[in-house]
Amino acid sequence: MLFWEKVNNKKVILFGTGSSANKITSLLKRLNVGVNFYTDNNSSKWNTYFEGIQVISPDKIDKEKHIVIIASMYQTEIASQLDSMGLLEHQDYLYPGNIIKSNWNYLYIFEGGKTPKKGNMFFLDDYIKQYSGKIDIKYMIKNQQMKDFILPKSSFRNQYPSFIFPQQPRPSGDVFLLTIENGFTYGLNGATFDDEGNMIYELSTNSILNMNIWDARRVKQYDFERMKNPNPIVIKLDGKVGVTTTKWSGNNYYHWMVEELPRFKLLKDSGIELDYYLSNYQGYKYQDESLRLLGIDIKKIVNSSENYAIQGNQLIVPYSPAFDSGYVATWICDFLREGFLNKNMLGKNDLNKLYVTRGKTGNRKIVNEDLLIEMLKHQGFIICNMEDYGVKEQAQLFHNADVIVSAHGAALTNLVYCREGMKLLEIFNPIYVPTMYWALCSQVGIDYYFSLGERTDWECNETKTEILITKDVVVNLEEVARFLSENNL
Repeated sequence: MLFWEKVNNKKVILFGTGSSANKITSLLKRLNVGVNFYTDNNSSKWNTYFEGIQVISPDKIDKEKHIVIIASMYQTEIASQLDSMGLLEHQDYLYPGNIIKSNWNYLYIFEGGKTPKKGNMFFLDDYIKQYSGKIDIKYMIKNQQMKDFILPKSSFRNQYPSFIFPQQPRPSGDVFLLTIENGFTYGLNGATFDDEGNMIYELSTNSILNMNIWDARRVKQYDFERMKNPNPIVIKLDGKVGVTTTKWSGNNYYHWMVEELPRFKLLKDSGIELDYYLSNYQGYKYQDESLRLLGIDIKKIVNSSENYAIQGNQLIVPYSPAFDSGYVATWICDFLREGFLNKNMLGKNDLNKLYVTRGKTGNRKIVNEDLLIEMLKHQGFIICNMEDYGVKEQAQLFHNADVIVSAHGAALTNLVYCREGMKLLEIFNPIYVPTMYWALCSQVGIDYYFSLGERTDWECNETKTEILITKDVVVNLEEVARFLSENNL
Protein backbone atom coordinates (compact mmCIF):
# COMPACT_ATOMS: atom_id res chain seq x y z
CA MET A 1 0.00 0.00 0.00
CA LEU A 2 1.07 3.63 -0.37
CA PHE A 3 3.38 4.69 2.43
CA TRP A 4 1.40 7.76 3.41
CA GLU A 5 -1.69 5.57 3.81
CA LYS A 6 0.24 3.75 6.55
CA VAL A 7 0.84 7.06 8.31
CA ASN A 8 -2.94 7.62 8.19
CA ASN A 9 -2.97 11.17 9.59
CA LYS A 10 -1.22 10.13 12.79
CA LYS A 11 1.64 12.10 14.30
CA VAL A 12 5.02 10.70 13.28
CA ILE A 13 7.63 9.75 15.88
CA LEU A 14 11.13 8.75 14.80
CA PHE A 15 12.76 6.36 17.27
CA GLY A 16 16.41 7.41 17.23
CA THR A 17 18.51 10.58 17.35
CA GLY A 18 21.66 9.63 15.46
CA SER A 19 22.88 9.51 11.87
CA SER A 20 20.17 7.00 10.94
CA ALA A 21 17.54 9.48 12.15
CA ASN A 22 19.09 12.19 9.97
CA LYS A 23 18.88 9.91 6.96
CA ILE A 24 15.26 8.88 7.60
CA THR A 25 14.27 12.49 8.23
CA SER A 26 15.62 13.37 4.77
CA LEU A 27 13.66 10.49 3.25
CA LEU A 28 10.43 11.62 4.91
CA LYS A 29 10.96 15.16 3.66
CA ARG A 30 11.06 13.81 0.12
CA LEU A 31 7.75 12.07 0.87
CA ASN A 32 6.27 15.30 2.24
CA VAL A 33 5.86 13.60 5.61
CA GLY A 34 6.82 15.71 8.62
CA VAL A 35 8.33 14.45 11.87
CA ASN A 36 6.37 15.55 14.93
CA PHE A 37 8.60 14.06 17.64
CA TYR A 38 11.79 12.09 18.12
CA THR A 39 12.27 9.58 20.89
CA ASP A 40 15.31 7.85 22.35
CA ASN A 41 16.11 5.44 25.18
CA ASN A 42 18.81 7.81 26.42
CA SER A 43 17.00 9.74 29.15
CA SER A 44 19.49 12.63 28.95
CA LYS A 45 17.99 13.51 25.56
CA TRP A 46 14.40 13.72 26.76
CA ASN A 47 12.91 17.22 26.58
CA THR A 48 15.82 18.37 24.40
CA TYR A 49 15.63 19.04 20.67
CA PHE A 50 16.97 17.13 17.68
CA GLU A 51 16.83 18.82 14.28
CA GLY A 52 14.74 21.50 15.99
CA ILE A 53 12.08 19.00 17.10
CA GLN A 54 11.36 17.84 20.65
CA VAL A 55 12.70 14.52 21.90
CA ILE A 56 10.20 12.71 24.12
CA SER A 57 10.54 9.60 26.26
CA PRO A 58 9.32 6.30 24.76
CA ASP A 59 6.58 5.99 27.39
CA LYS A 60 4.87 8.99 25.78
CA ILE A 61 4.10 6.92 22.67
CA ASP A 62 0.36 6.43 22.15
CA LYS A 63 -0.47 3.98 19.38
CA GLU A 64 -3.88 5.57 18.90
CA LYS A 65 -2.29 8.92 18.08
CA HIS A 66 1.21 8.07 16.87
CA ILE A 67 2.93 6.07 14.16
CA VAL A 68 6.53 5.15 15.06
CA ILE A 69 9.30 4.76 12.47
CA ILE A 70 12.44 3.03 13.72
CA ALA A 71 15.41 5.23 12.80
CA SER A 72 18.29 3.48 14.53
CA MET A 73 20.90 0.82 13.89
CA TYR A 74 19.41 -1.03 16.88
CA GLN A 75 16.32 -1.96 14.89
CA THR A 76 15.76 -5.43 16.36
CA GLU A 77 16.07 -4.27 19.97
CA ILE A 78 13.74 -1.32 19.45
CA ALA A 79 11.18 -3.51 17.69
CA SER A 80 11.16 -5.88 20.69
CA GLN A 81 10.72 -2.91 23.00
CA LEU A 82 7.77 -1.62 20.98
CA ASP A 83 6.25 -5.10 20.90
CA SER A 84 6.38 -5.20 24.70
CA MET A 85 4.58 -1.85 24.78
CA GLY A 86 1.69 -3.33 22.82
CA LEU A 87 2.49 -1.78 19.44
CA LEU A 88 1.96 -3.93 16.35
CA GLU A 89 4.69 -4.44 13.76
CA HIS A 90 3.93 -2.85 10.35
CA GLN A 91 0.83 -1.24 11.83
CA ASP A 92 1.83 0.89 14.81
CA TYR A 93 5.53 0.94 14.02
CA LEU A 94 7.29 0.77 10.66
CA TYR A 95 10.71 -0.06 9.26
CA PRO A 96 12.19 2.50 6.84
CA GLY A 97 13.76 -0.34 4.88
CA ASN A 98 10.29 -1.54 3.87
CA ILE A 99 9.61 1.69 2.00
CA ILE A 100 10.09 1.06 -1.70
CA LYS A 101 9.97 3.66 -4.45
CA SER A 102 8.41 2.42 -7.67
CA ASN A 103 7.21 4.53 -10.59
CA TRP A 104 7.57 7.67 -8.47
CA ASN A 105 5.24 6.33 -5.77
CA TYR A 106 6.43 5.21 -2.35
CA LEU A 107 5.00 1.92 -1.11
CA TYR A 108 5.26 0.19 2.24
CA ILE A 109 5.87 -3.52 1.58
CA PHE A 110 5.45 -6.18 4.24
CA GLU A 111 3.36 -8.94 2.72
CA GLY A 112 2.34 -10.47 -0.56
CA GLY A 113 5.76 -11.50 -1.86
CA LYS A 114 7.00 -15.01 -2.44
CA THR A 115 9.92 -16.69 -0.69
CA PRO A 116 13.05 -17.85 -2.54
CA LYS A 117 14.40 -21.34 -2.85
CA LYS A 118 17.46 -22.51 -0.96
CA GLY A 119 20.71 -22.58 -2.91
CA ASN A 120 24.47 -22.47 -2.61
CA MET A 121 27.21 -19.91 -3.09
CA PHE A 122 29.31 -20.03 -6.27
CA PHE A 123 32.32 -18.22 -7.62
CA LEU A 124 31.36 -16.76 -10.99
CA ASP A 125 33.58 -19.06 -13.06
CA ASP A 126 32.20 -22.14 -11.30
CA TYR A 127 28.64 -20.90 -11.72
CA ILE A 128 29.14 -20.37 -15.46
CA LYS A 129 30.44 -23.93 -15.85
CA GLN A 130 27.49 -25.45 -14.01
CA TYR A 131 24.61 -23.16 -15.02
CA SER A 132 25.60 -21.71 -18.39
CA GLY A 133 22.01 -21.94 -19.61
CA LYS A 134 20.72 -19.62 -16.89
CA ILE A 135 22.94 -16.64 -17.62
CA ASP A 136 24.52 -14.57 -20.34
CA ILE A 137 27.81 -12.79 -19.75
CA LYS A 138 29.16 -9.88 -21.77
CA TYR A 139 32.70 -8.57 -21.26
CA MET A 140 32.85 -4.76 -21.33
CA ILE A 141 36.56 -4.28 -20.50
CA LYS A 142 39.19 -7.00 -20.60
CA ASN A 143 41.79 -6.98 -17.83
CA GLN A 144 41.11 -3.57 -16.25
CA GLN A 145 44.18 -1.78 -14.90
CA MET A 146 45.29 0.81 -12.37
CA LYS A 147 48.64 2.47 -11.80
CA ASP A 148 51.03 1.51 -9.01
CA PHE A 149 51.14 3.44 -5.74
CA ILE A 150 53.64 6.31 -5.80
CA LEU A 151 55.40 6.84 -2.47
CA PRO A 152 54.15 9.83 -0.44
CA LYS A 153 56.40 12.87 -0.41
CA SER A 154 55.85 13.58 3.31
CA SER A 155 59.06 14.10 5.26
CA PHE A 156 57.44 14.84 8.60
CA ARG A 157 58.03 11.49 10.29
CA ASN A 158 60.66 8.79 10.47
CA GLN A 159 58.19 6.06 9.60
CA TYR A 160 54.85 5.70 7.89
CA PRO A 161 51.69 5.49 9.99
CA SER A 162 49.58 2.38 10.22
CA PHE A 163 47.97 2.77 6.80
CA ILE A 164 44.82 0.74 6.20
CA PHE A 165 45.38 -0.96 2.85
CA PRO A 166 42.74 -3.08 1.11
CA GLN A 167 43.41 -6.76 1.67
CA GLN A 168 42.17 -7.77 -1.76
CA PRO A 169 44.46 -7.42 -4.79
CA ARG A 170 44.13 -4.33 -6.90
CA PRO A 171 41.65 -4.55 -9.81
CA SER A 172 43.08 -6.54 -12.69
CA GLY A 173 40.19 -8.73 -13.78
CA ASP A 174 37.57 -8.31 -16.47
CA VAL A 175 34.68 -5.86 -16.31
CA PHE A 176 31.54 -7.77 -17.22
CA LEU A 177 27.77 -7.56 -17.45
CA LEU A 178 25.74 -10.55 -16.29
CA THR A 179 22.14 -11.24 -17.32
CA ILE A 180 20.28 -13.73 -15.11
CA GLU A 181 16.85 -15.01 -16.10
CA ASN A 182 14.45 -14.49 -13.17
CA GLY A 183 17.36 -13.56 -10.90
CA PHE A 184 16.88 -11.57 -7.74
CA THR A 185 18.98 -9.31 -5.55
CA TYR A 186 18.85 -8.53 -1.85
CA GLY A 187 20.36 -5.92 0.46
CA LEU A 188 22.12 -2.60 -0.01
CA ASN A 189 25.21 -4.40 -1.30
CA GLY A 190 23.16 -6.06 -4.07
CA ALA A 191 23.73 -9.70 -3.13
CA THR A 192 22.84 -11.51 -6.36
CA PHE A 193 20.95 -14.82 -6.70
CA ASP A 194 19.47 -16.92 -9.47
CA ASP A 195 15.92 -18.25 -9.26
CA GLU A 196 17.19 -21.34 -7.42
CA GLY A 197 18.63 -19.21 -4.62
CA ASN A 198 22.26 -19.68 -5.69
CA MET A 199 24.42 -16.69 -4.72
CA ILE A 200 27.15 -15.38 -7.04
CA TYR A 201 30.11 -14.41 -4.87
CA GLU A 202 31.73 -11.66 -6.96
CA LEU A 203 28.45 -9.71 -7.02
CA SER A 204 27.48 -10.26 -3.39
CA THR A 205 30.37 -9.19 -1.19
CA ASN A 206 30.24 -6.68 1.64
CA SER A 207 33.11 -4.32 2.49
CA ILE A 208 34.43 -4.10 6.05
CA LEU A 209 36.90 -1.53 7.35
CA ASN A 210 38.10 -2.24 10.85
CA MET A 211 41.35 -2.00 12.83
CA ASN A 212 43.68 -2.15 9.80
CA ILE A 213 41.44 -4.72 8.10
CA TRP A 214 39.96 -3.45 4.86
CA ASP A 215 38.37 -6.29 2.95
CA ALA A 216 35.77 -5.75 0.25
CA ARG A 217 35.41 -9.42 -0.58
CA ARG A 218 33.69 -10.84 2.45
CA VAL A 219 30.20 -12.22 2.16
CA LYS A 220 27.83 -10.95 4.80
CA GLN A 221 26.70 -14.30 6.14
CA TYR A 222 23.32 -12.86 7.05
CA ASP A 223 22.58 -12.18 3.38
CA PHE A 224 23.04 -15.83 2.50
CA GLU A 225 21.60 -17.43 5.61
CA ARG A 226 18.46 -15.32 5.42
CA MET A 227 17.68 -17.04 2.13
CA LYS A 228 17.45 -20.28 4.12
CA ASN A 229 15.65 -19.05 7.23
CA PRO A 230 12.65 -16.73 7.55
CA ASN A 231 13.11 -15.53 4.01
CA PRO A 232 12.79 -11.91 2.99
CA ILE A 233 9.88 -10.93 0.81
CA VAL A 234 10.77 -11.22 -2.87
CA ILE A 235 9.01 -8.61 -4.98
CA LYS A 236 8.73 -9.44 -8.69
CA LEU A 237 9.07 -6.56 -11.16
CA ASP A 238 7.98 -7.29 -14.71
CA GLY A 239 10.73 -6.36 -17.10
CA LYS A 240 14.48 -5.90 -17.17
CA VAL A 241 16.03 -4.77 -13.87
CA GLY A 242 19.54 -3.30 -13.87
CA VAL A 243 21.38 -3.54 -10.55
CA THR A 244 23.67 -0.73 -9.42
CA THR A 245 23.09 -0.76 -5.65
CA THR A 246 26.29 -0.52 -3.65
CA LYS A 247 26.81 -0.53 0.10
CA TRP A 248 27.67 2.93 1.54
CA SER A 249 26.82 4.76 -1.69
CA GLY A 250 23.45 5.98 -0.42
CA ASN A 251 24.90 8.85 1.58
CA ASN A 252 28.61 8.95 0.75
CA TYR A 253 30.01 10.91 -2.21
CA TYR A 254 33.07 8.71 -2.68
CA HIS A 255 31.18 5.42 -2.77
CA TRP A 256 28.52 6.91 -5.04
CA MET A 257 30.92 8.41 -7.57
CA VAL A 258 33.54 5.65 -7.84
CA GLU A 259 31.55 2.51 -6.95
CA GLU A 260 27.85 2.88 -7.82
CA LEU A 261 27.81 5.48 -10.61
CA PRO A 262 30.21 3.46 -12.82
CA ARG A 263 27.67 0.62 -12.71
CA PHE A 264 25.09 2.97 -14.22
CA LYS A 265 27.61 3.74 -16.97
CA LEU A 266 28.19 0.05 -17.71
CA LEU A 267 24.45 -0.53 -17.99
CA LYS A 268 24.02 2.49 -20.24
CA ASP A 269 26.94 1.46 -22.46
CA SER A 270 25.43 -2.02 -22.83
CA GLY A 271 22.60 -0.62 -24.95
CA ILE A 272 20.02 -2.70 -23.05
CA GLU A 273 16.69 -0.91 -22.64
CA LEU A 274 15.97 -1.26 -18.92
CA ASP A 275 12.62 -0.98 -17.19
CA TYR A 276 14.08 -0.41 -13.72
CA TYR A 277 17.32 0.40 -11.95
CA LEU A 278 17.79 -1.05 -8.46
CA SER A 279 19.89 1.52 -6.62
CA ASN A 280 20.95 2.85 -3.23
CA TYR A 281 19.95 6.30 -4.53
CA GLN A 282 18.71 8.59 -1.73
CA GLY A 283 17.82 11.74 -3.64
CA TYR A 284 20.83 13.89 -2.77
CA LYS A 285 21.54 16.77 -5.16
CA TYR A 286 24.86 15.31 -6.27
CA GLN A 287 23.13 12.02 -7.07
CA ASP A 288 20.46 13.80 -9.11
CA GLU A 289 23.03 15.86 -11.01
CA SER A 290 25.34 12.95 -11.78
CA LEU A 291 22.47 10.76 -13.01
CA ARG A 292 21.06 13.58 -15.13
CA LEU A 293 24.44 14.19 -16.76
CA LEU A 294 24.73 10.46 -17.44
CA GLY A 295 21.27 10.43 -19.03
CA ILE A 296 19.61 8.15 -16.46
CA ASP A 297 15.83 8.39 -15.97
CA ILE A 298 15.46 8.77 -12.20
CA LYS A 299 11.81 7.71 -12.43
CA LYS A 300 13.01 4.20 -13.26
CA ILE A 301 14.90 3.85 -9.97
CA VAL A 302 13.68 1.41 -7.33
CA ASN A 303 15.42 1.59 -3.96
CA SER A 304 17.28 -1.41 -2.58
CA SER A 305 16.67 -2.52 0.99
CA GLU A 306 17.72 -4.93 3.70
CA ASN A 307 14.03 -5.80 4.19
CA TYR A 308 13.03 -7.16 0.79
CA ALA A 309 14.53 -8.68 -2.34
CA ILE A 310 13.79 -7.61 -5.92
CA GLN A 311 13.36 -10.07 -8.79
CA GLY A 312 13.18 -9.23 -12.48
CA ASN A 313 12.21 -11.17 -15.57
CA GLN A 314 15.80 -10.45 -16.42
CA LEU A 315 18.28 -9.22 -13.81
CA ILE A 316 21.17 -7.35 -15.45
CA VAL A 317 24.09 -7.04 -13.04
CA PRO A 318 27.31 -5.23 -13.98
CA TYR A 319 30.70 -5.72 -12.35
CA SER A 320 30.80 -3.97 -9.00
CA PRO A 321 33.76 -1.64 -8.31
CA ALA A 322 32.96 -2.18 -4.62
CA PHE A 323 34.45 -5.67 -5.08
CA ASP A 324 37.75 -3.77 -5.42
CA SER A 325 36.90 -1.10 -2.83
CA GLY A 326 39.86 1.10 -1.94
CA TYR A 327 41.20 1.11 -5.47
CA VAL A 328 39.99 3.11 -8.46
CA ALA A 329 40.65 1.53 -11.83
CA THR A 330 41.88 3.62 -14.74
CA TRP A 331 38.63 3.28 -16.70
CA ILE A 332 36.65 4.75 -13.78
CA CYS A 333 38.99 7.76 -13.58
CA ASP A 334 38.59 8.28 -17.33
CA PHE A 335 34.79 7.99 -17.08
CA LEU A 336 34.56 10.61 -14.33
CA ARG A 337 36.92 13.06 -16.02
CA GLU A 338 35.18 12.74 -19.37
CA GLY A 339 31.72 12.98 -17.85
CA PHE A 340 32.04 15.79 -15.31
CA LEU A 341 34.90 18.09 -16.31
CA ASN A 342 33.53 21.08 -18.21
CA LYS A 343 36.45 21.83 -20.50
CA ASN A 344 34.99 25.23 -21.39
CA MET A 345 35.31 26.36 -17.76
CA LEU A 346 38.80 25.10 -16.97
CA GLY A 347 41.35 27.65 -15.84
CA LYS A 348 38.76 30.38 -15.37
CA ASN A 349 39.12 31.06 -11.64
CA ASP A 350 41.84 32.18 -9.27
CA LEU A 351 41.14 29.60 -6.57
CA ASN A 352 44.45 27.80 -6.92
CA LYS A 353 45.01 27.24 -3.18
CA LEU A 354 42.14 25.41 -1.49
CA TYR A 355 41.43 24.34 2.05
CA VAL A 356 38.49 21.91 2.02
CA THR A 357 36.51 21.90 5.26
CA ARG A 358 34.46 19.00 6.60
CA GLY A 359 31.36 21.16 6.16
CA LYS A 360 28.19 20.23 8.01
CA THR A 361 29.22 16.66 8.71
CA GLY A 362 29.16 15.73 12.37
CA ASN A 363 32.31 13.59 12.53
CA ARG A 364 36.06 13.73 11.91
CA LYS A 365 36.13 17.46 12.62
CA ILE A 366 39.42 19.33 13.08
CA VAL A 367 39.24 20.62 16.65
CA ASN A 368 41.74 23.45 16.13
CA GLU A 369 40.44 24.33 12.67
CA ASP A 370 40.26 28.05 13.50
CA LEU A 371 44.04 28.17 13.95
CA LEU A 372 44.59 26.12 10.80
CA ILE A 373 42.33 28.38 8.73
CA GLU A 374 44.09 31.48 10.08
CA MET A 375 47.45 30.05 9.00
CA LEU A 376 46.21 29.04 5.55
CA LYS A 377 44.40 32.30 4.85
CA HIS A 378 47.64 34.13 5.59
CA GLN A 379 49.20 32.09 2.77
CA GLY A 380 46.41 32.92 0.32
CA PHE A 381 44.26 29.81 0.69
CA ILE A 382 40.53 29.95 -0.06
CA ILE A 383 38.24 28.08 2.36
CA CYS A 384 35.77 25.80 0.54
CA ASN A 385 32.91 23.59 1.64
CA MET A 386 32.15 21.16 -1.18
CA GLU A 387 28.52 20.88 -0.04
CA ASP A 388 28.05 24.37 -1.53
CA TYR A 389 28.95 23.19 -5.04
CA GLY A 390 27.47 20.89 -7.65
CA VAL A 391 29.30 17.91 -9.13
CA LYS A 392 30.70 19.79 -12.14
CA GLU A 393 31.58 22.82 -10.01
CA GLN A 394 33.56 20.61 -7.61
CA ALA A 395 35.37 19.05 -10.56
CA GLN A 396 36.31 22.49 -11.87
CA LEU A 397 37.57 23.72 -8.48
CA PHE A 398 39.83 20.71 -7.99
CA HIS A 399 41.09 20.75 -11.58
CA ASN A 400 42.19 24.37 -11.35
CA ALA A 401 43.85 24.01 -7.94
CA ASP A 402 47.62 23.91 -7.55
CA VAL A 403 47.50 22.81 -3.91
CA ILE A 404 44.80 21.40 -1.62
CA VAL A 405 44.82 20.90 2.14
CA SER A 406 42.04 18.77 3.60
CA ALA A 407 41.15 16.36 6.34
CA HIS A 408 40.39 12.85 5.08
CA GLY A 409 36.86 12.85 3.68
CA ALA A 410 34.65 12.10 0.69
CA ALA A 411 35.23 15.55 -0.87
CA LEU A 412 38.66 14.26 -1.89
CA THR A 413 36.93 12.06 -4.47
CA ASN A 414 37.34 15.13 -6.67
CA LEU A 415 41.09 14.52 -6.80
CA VAL A 416 40.30 12.46 -9.88
CA TYR A 417 39.84 15.76 -11.76
CA CYS A 418 43.17 17.31 -10.73
CA ARG A 419 46.09 18.09 -12.99
CA GLU A 420 49.33 16.14 -12.83
CA GLY A 421 51.77 17.70 -10.37
CA MET A 422 49.12 19.21 -8.08
CA LYS A 423 49.98 18.91 -4.37
CA LEU A 424 47.70 17.44 -1.69
CA LEU A 425 48.16 17.44 2.08
CA GLU A 426 45.72 14.95 3.64
CA ILE A 427 45.18 15.22 7.41
CA PHE A 428 44.40 12.07 9.43
CA ASN A 429 43.44 10.98 12.89
CA PRO A 430 46.16 8.39 13.69
CA ILE A 431 43.61 5.64 14.43
CA TYR A 432 42.02 5.88 10.96
CA VAL A 433 44.41 6.16 8.00
CA PRO A 434 42.87 4.57 4.88
CA THR A 435 44.64 4.78 1.55
CA MET A 436 41.96 5.38 -1.10
CA TYR A 437 43.00 8.98 -1.81
CA TRP A 438 46.68 8.12 -1.85
CA ALA A 439 45.74 5.50 -4.48
CA LEU A 440 43.76 8.10 -6.41
CA CYS A 441 46.68 10.55 -6.31
CA SER A 442 48.91 7.83 -7.77
CA GLN A 443 46.41 7.30 -10.57
CA VAL A 444 46.27 10.98 -11.50
CA GLY A 445 49.91 11.96 -10.83
CA ILE A 446 49.36 14.16 -7.77
CA ASP A 447 52.18 14.85 -5.28
CA TYR A 448 50.80 13.21 -2.14
CA TYR A 449 51.60 14.42 1.39
CA PHE A 450 49.99 13.37 4.65
CA SER A 451 49.96 14.67 8.21
CA LEU A 452 48.92 12.75 11.32
CA GLY A 453 47.15 14.78 13.96
CA GLU A 454 46.43 13.84 17.54
CA ARG A 455 43.39 11.87 18.62
CA THR A 456 40.97 13.71 20.87
CA ASP A 457 39.99 10.93 23.25
CA TRP A 458 41.12 7.51 24.37
CA GLU A 459 37.79 5.98 25.30
CA CYS A 460 36.43 4.13 22.31
CA ASN A 461 35.75 0.61 21.14
CA GLU A 462 38.09 0.36 18.20
CA THR A 463 36.53 -2.90 17.00
CA LYS A 464 33.56 -0.94 15.65
CA THR A 465 33.89 0.77 12.29
CA GLU A 466 31.42 3.49 13.17
CA ILE A 467 33.64 4.47 16.11
CA LEU A 468 36.89 4.41 14.16
CA ILE A 469 35.67 6.68 11.41
CA THR A 470 33.97 9.31 13.56
CA LYS A 471 36.78 10.57 15.80
CA ASP A 472 37.80 14.23 15.67
CA VAL A 473 41.44 15.22 15.30
CA VAL A 474 43.80 17.98 16.47
CA VAL A 475 45.91 18.95 13.47
CA ASN A 476 49.68 19.27 13.84
CA LEU A 477 50.13 22.92 12.81
CA GLU A 478 53.93 22.60 12.69
CA GLU A 479 53.67 19.90 10.05
CA VAL A 480 51.27 22.01 7.99
CA ALA A 481 53.65 24.97 8.25
CA ARG A 482 56.54 22.76 7.12
CA PHE A 483 54.50 21.53 4.15
CA LEU A 484 53.83 25.12 3.12
CA SER A 485 57.45 26.14 3.59
CA GLU A 486 58.99 23.17 1.76
CA ASN A 487 56.72 23.81 -1.22
CA ASN A 488 57.20 27.60 -1.23
CA LEU A 489 53.53 28.19 -0.51
